[in-house]
Amino acid sequence: MVALKDKQIKGAALDVFYEEPLPKESKLWDAENLILIPHISGKTKYFFDRCINLFQETFKLYYDNKPMKFEVDLEKGF
Repeated sequence: MVALKDKQIKGAALDVFYEEPLPKESKLWDAENLILIPHISGKTKYFFDRCINLFQETFKLYYDNKPMKFEVDLEKGF
């Protein structure tokens, strides 16, 4: 919150919080440079179809011993 308030970062968007739902008294609600979205904001009518397709594609790459698309780089941490 300090980085947002002091403009150390220009802005942020958050959908995950230590306490969910975000309490009404949270100072985050008043941050002008913060976008708050519900934790389920990515859930659309196509969500499960896309998840299944991604899983199938990833499993096939894994099974064929090929590099996967969204591998985590442990040295970079993402």
